[in-house]
Amino acid sequence: MGRATDWTTVPLLLCVNDLRDLFALSRQQAYSVANRLGVRLGKRIMVPRARLQEYLEGKPGYPTGRERR
Repeated sequence: MGRATDWTTVPLLLCVNDLRDLFALSRQQAYSVANRLGVRLGKRIMVPRARLQEYLEGKPGYPTGRERR
């Protein structure tokens, strides 16, 4: 998939491998993001583009990673 240059080139739903490719994340980091922001569809975890964008832009309501659950 390669790195995205703007949000219009990012798919509406991203799987863990998409997160890894687009943002150069390790497997563990990608699963961490997917578990925090994603929804399960069967066995897959999918992250909506809008939710990821809000999270990365620091919109309120999303954990920053500093808080413990």
